[in-house]
Amino acid sequence: MRDPFLITTPTIINVSGGRTSALMLRRYLDANGGRLPAETHAVFANVGRERPETLDFLVRCAEAWGVDLRWIERTPGGGFREVTPETASRDGEPRRCFGSGATSAIL
Repeated sequence: MRDPFLITTPTIINVSGGRTSALMLRRYLDANGGRLPAETHAVFANVGRERPETLDFLVRCAEAWGVDLRWIERTPGGGFREVTPETASRDGEPRRCFGSGATSAIL
């Protein structure tokens, strides 16, 4: 049976910052020789409301496992920008870009 974590096509892995998400990333790494393939991107979508411990956990995992974890945030107008752990919003700004309504209630 084929390993479900073996990556054979371009892939984006969403990393939320929780333990289960980190375990999934570790499983992908283990199935692919300890590294993500070139066309695979691990991405954390910051909404600016995460706990500092969550952000620290993301940084520690990325450093310990040698993963280029990309941090992105929503911008006004519906786009996205890439940020770093140092420049990531901490006051909910990306979340407010969703406006009012059902989508923002979910976040």
